[in-house]
Amino acid sequence: DMPRIVSTICGFCSWSHHLVSGKAVDAVFGRKPPARAELTRILVNHIQILDSHLLHFAFIGLPDLALWGEKQRDITKLLAKSPEVASAALKTRTVLKRLEKRLVGKIQQGPVVVPGGVARGLTREDLGELEKALRDVSGAFNTLYKFFEERVVESELFKRLLESEEFTVRCYSMGLVRGSALEHYDGALRVVDSKGRVVHELASPAEYTSVIGEALVEWNHAALPYYKLAGFKFPDEESTIMVGPLARLNVAEKVPGERASWEYKRLLEAAGGRPVSNVALYHWARLVETIHSLEALEEMTRDSRLLEGEVASFTGTPSSRGVGAVEAPRGVLIHDYSVAEDFTVARARIITPTTINNTSIN
Repeated sequence: DMPRIVSTICGFCSWSHHLVSGKAVDAVFGRKPPARAELTRILVNHIQILDSHLLHFAFIGLPDLALWGEKQRDITKLLAKSPEVASAALKTRTVLKRLEKRLVGKIQQGPVVVPGGVARGLTREDLGELEKALRDVSGAFNTLYKFFEERVVESELFKRLLESEEFTVRCYSMGLVRGSALEHYDGALRVVDSKGRVVHELASPAEYTSVIGEALVEWNHAALPYYKLAGFKFPDEESTIMVGPLARLNVAEKVPGERASWEYKRLLEAAGGRPVSNVALYHWARLVETIHSLEALEEMTRDSRLLEGEVASFTGTPSSRGVGAVEAPRGVLIHDYSVAEDFTVARARIITPTTINNTSIN
């Protein structure tokens, strides 16, 4: 039941909680999902990243930067000044929500993830709908991309922001990698320091406690996470740890996908190289990941493994503890479950990206 229950924790990251909970439950039952199930989960995760990134970029990022200096900086003002851009943003939201409903239904009413796999496999018709949706989303995205390039990247304001110390945070970055490449679903948990050096790499997410420490302070209801080996030194940035799109591009050394790789190199050139410490580049980082997910999904429409084989594994050696980690749109998300002999959950620890970023936010 856990993957379905936790999907209601966050309205934006329902799929992330559903998927990571599934990974934690897999670990409890000791089941390894077959290739078809893993690919289905990865596909769903890419769709969620597209939806979340485009929503954030179009409704928050673009109005904030393109309308800088104006009294009203929101999507309604952007709609009035640049209706074609706002319309493109609304189109991506409509198309992706329709696609989610077609492929996996409403998450709160029926789980996609089951212990050791998924509830059903995708069909050739499903992949045809995905291909059609990707054409629509790609067209709308290109409109947003062109607007960002002309109105933001080439603006004097953006150049000033990139040179501003006020927007610079020099801290540790943490994220998943697969062979040093950008990864969102499964891989090693890597930490790099403010100079871009790899200081920690965990093969298993269950070892996260060796990396993340938590400090309690009187003035904040939430804990302040920090890089454990550096010690807690707030407000010094030295021990602060950051997750999210920018952190992911700091821990990765390459981004899969021809266009995504090219866009990643452009971002690094604008930032002066890795690691990227200016938070004004968060929106650009989301664009890089959006392009990556579009290219990954396009490739998956031709992957026959999504149509062949078993959708779940029912064998494994159970454990009293299971830990899962994925990259939610906003950063590393961890679910840590301990269970009783009858497999009821005795303890559930959920560490969200916002919690990990609490120290850097403050």
